[in-house]
Amino acid sequence: MKSPRATLAIIILLVAVVAALASLEFARVSRMFYAQIVESESRGVRDRLSAHLVPALTSLSLTSRLLGQSQTRGLAPDSPEMLVLSTLTNEASVDAATLLDQRGVVALAARLPQGFAVYVRPGQEEPQGKRLHLDKDMRPAGRADISDATLASMAAEVERASRREPRSWPAWTGVHPLPGAGRSAVSVAAPAGPDGDASQEFCFSFTVERLREALSGEQHLQDVRPLLFTPEGLLLDLDRNGHDPVPGPLFVPRQQVEDKARAGAMNAWLAQDKPGGEAFSFQAGGATWWASLQPVSDAAYSASAGLAVSQEALLSLILADNRAPLLLGGGVILVLVLLVLLGVQLRRRGRAAPGPFFDTEADVLKLLAEGESERLEFKSSLRLNLASGKFGKEIELACMKTLAAYMNTDGGILAVGVDDQGQVLGLQPDGFENDDHLLRHFCALFAQHIGTEFMRLVRFALRSVGDAQVLLIECSPSEEPVFLKGTKEEEFYVRAGPSSRRLSISEFHRRVLRKEGPR
Repeated sequence: MKSPRATLAIIILLVAVVAALASLEFARVSRMFYAQIVESESRGVRDRLSAHLVPALTSLSLTSRLLGQSQTRGLAPDSPEMLVLSTLTNEASVDAATLLDQRGVVALAARLPQGFAVYVRPGQEEPQGKRLHLDKDMRPAGRADISDATLASMAAEVERASRREPRSWPAWTGVHPLPGAGRSAVSVAAPAGPDGDASQEFCFSFTVERLREALSGEQHLQDVRPLLFTPEGLLLDLDRNGHDPVPGPLFVPRQQVEDKARAGAMNAWLAQDKPGGEAFSFQAGGATWWASLQPVSDAAYSASAGLAVSQEALLSLILADNRAPLLLGGGVILVLVLLVLLGVQLRRRGRAAPGPFFDTEADVLKLLAEGESERLEFKSSLRLNLASGKFGKEIELACMKTLAAYMNTDGGILAVGVDDQGQVLGLQPDGFENDDHLLRHFCALFAQHIGTEFMRLVRFALRSVGDAQVLLIECSPSEEPVFLKGTKEEEFYVRAGPSSRRLSISEFHRRVLRKEGPR
């Protein structure tokens, strides 16, 4: 018979082994969670930057080409002033439009908080030139504050950019001043002379402040560094001089970057052969960081955009609301043991009989023909607001709200890519690069707004209907309350007929008491 000491030693050993296995499983799930969140957020950075720059750069190339062709035929622009003003009013993301020749700035229009600043160089048509302030309705409102130094600085930056080797168009300048209350901007120029030479150039300017906003967006995480890398290994360093950058290079070598996280991300990205889209980890300032870079591909602009997030910030999401705290002590070890045993049972149950899941197109069509009900709902998209044509958090939250309501009631199925009448729209408008990215984005949304601990109650798959695809998500009822997170406060939803209904705090308490019964 074994002694009490031997029995105690065996128990301690078993508990230690189980705790170690639980820690390894937690680490694996955490790494997967880190990667999903970072990749999802980096795609948002790439999308915001593309929306800010790509349409304007396309317009710049087209306008410059048309100007060059008109001069080749012996035609000159009717009015440089109207050219820069009309171009600026048509491109919402552009802060200034400028026409230059070998003598400097010919005409400039800059967007101001209250209207526009216009400059026209003295010439035959405008002997006195112009420095004019226009209000939002294009009516004269006084003299514009446009200094000769500002014009000279812009012309010098454009000239340096156009002569830089290797020569490429459009050419990006460094940071330079822009008319209007100490603003700093960066410009991109394209040749507008006859036969495409640089005797005349047309350029668009983007303020550093709006570029920073396009990269940062509405970040929900702490310790975040937006990233923009060029294929040559240069890094956009908008913060090297604080929030008021002085004239100088826009893209700098990583050796000149003071921020350790940005420099570490660049080093790791280059060392891993510039991975596109996939998350990777690196060390910076004694801490672990995660980053992902998404390629921004356009004929006029080639770079990789994304962000780096500290692992501590990502871990705080997992530990938010005390959902899975890792604390030392005997009580927590016992909880880990129970979680591991429960996980094993759930995995066995999942392997035993998952059942068919609308495997054929006929199965999907039969499901959609039933129409919306308490256990079936249709959503047109996963993230695109079809009314505004823009990606919206409210669309993502609407899908998560339905899933939370299903789990708090009797379960159900959500079909994404289907309109209210059951007609298949497909998921192409959501703009995902491929099926894998779509499914990973869904997993990241679920983890952020509902919680990874409830993923065991969900199974999902993409199913083809004709040339389109539908995302089917089936939820089982949960034994514990499921709250929707990501809004100002946690919300509790249940199904009420073919819609989801939010319960007040008093209604939630009454519901819980009914389930628990009298004590």
